[in-house]
Amino acid sequence: MGAAVSHPPIQPDDLRHIMRRHTGTVDALIVGSGAGGAVLAKELAEGGMTVVVLEAGDWHDTRHDYVNDELSMLGRLDWDDPRITDGDDPLRLGRVNTGRAVGGTTVHYTAMTLRLDPSDFQIASTDGVGVDWPFGYDELAGYYSEVERFLPVSGPRSSAWVSGAPYPHGELPWSAKDHLIGKGLDSVGYRTEMTPHAIATSPVDGRSACMYYGFCANGCKSDARGSANVNYIPRAVAAGAEIRPGCFATTIESTGGRVTGVTYLEDGEERFQGADRVFVCCYAIETPRLLLNSGNLANSSDQVGRNLMVHSGPIAYGRFDQPIDSFVTPPVGIMTRDPYGTPARPGLRTGMAVEHLRADADQLRHLARVLQPGPLGRGPHGRAGRIQPLGAARQPRRGAAEPRQPGDHRIRHRRERRARRQGDVLLRRQRPRPHRGGEAARHPGHGRGGRKPEAVQ
Repeated sequence: MGAAVSHPPIQPDDLRHIMRRHTGTVDALIVGSGAGGAVLAKELAEGGMTVVVLEAGDWHDTRHDYVNDELSMLGRLDWDDPRITDGDDPLRLGRVNTGRAVGGTTVHYTAMTLRLDPSDFQIASTDGVGVDWPFGYDELAGYYSEVERFLPVSGPRSSAWVSGAPYPHGELPWSAKDHLIGKGLDSVGYRTEMTPHAIATSPVDGRSACMYYGFCANGCKSDARGSANVNYIPRAVAAGAEIRPGCFATTIESTGGRVTGVTYLEDGEERFQGADRVFVCCYAIETPRLLLNSGNLANSSDQVGRNLMVHSGPIAYGRFDQPIDSFVTPPVGIMTRDPYGTPARPGLRTGMAVEHLRADADQLRHLARVLQPGPLGRGPHGRAGRIQPLGAARQPRRGAAEPRQPGDHRIRHRRERRARRQGDVLLRRQRPRPHRGGEAARHPGHGRGGRKPEAVQ
């Protein structure tokens, strides 16, 4: 279809009708279809390359596969399998809400779309931590604007801080909770404004404006949110890219110091796709895991899989005397960036932005674990760990002595049933999920020829 198509269809069945199928070696093979892989697929395909995208998750129809119910959607869109880390201070990772679907994490992110602050590029010079970026904010500003137009991003017409204002779409309206929390922030001298969101506030490219369902983290049924599966993926397909869902990459093959393609599992069978170039776009955990399982690939620095840091977001939960009906709006509302930057107090490095976030059922279930004294409640923010390849020693199972929340038995039983169907709970991450009609796939860490990666010590 190419450039003649102004607005390609959005749903997977429609896109499959126009999608090219590539055989033989392709110009570019992309592993992962999220915020990185989908953008890359569009740009390379529009540039004339033959492109194949491998995605471990499903290609969901937003009209039929998304359900406005937290429990029904729990685990459908993300990797909820155990991860293994080691090092001097290993991170204990539970459910990590990175995406497992065409569109990656963008299928269930909260759509908050902030730019980095100029000070973020010089933290070594200003704060004495980390390293400075090799370029500054000004070199990225034009690319920020391009992405904000394409998603599109809605937000205020002007901003007190460095931002993309005025944004392509007008900001989301303030809700009752926004006015209430805004009044409190104003009382302590903080400026507030609506957070920029990758959510359309008027129709765009056949997609609806936001309907305020409030289930953003469980998949957007109205297609108003700028997820990669409804903007970049359709454009990539229209330009000639092929999307292969349900394909779990196990090994990047190489010969003589050059990659030759990727071995992957589809419907329980091992397949190989040759490529002149391989792009690994699997986020902070799956990318190093795949490289480590591919013979320690691209690791001359010995930094692949090291320096893993969690997103430190301290959360304060509260109850109010009056109803604020937070369930009818997107999860994130207003914000302030006044505390951002380096505080004047000694002993503190950098600052923070403050947003309000609606707690959904999954967050409430984990609240008790965060508050309960134990491994999850200790340690400094941003502590570093190291990712191990498949086949490494497993962490001990967490004990069952944890408080049960209302409705927790429903979630627990759902997860236990899923674990029994798939076998050993602690090996669920090591075995990709069986696809419909297929048998359970063998251990993905055994690449071609039955190779098994060794644990990094």
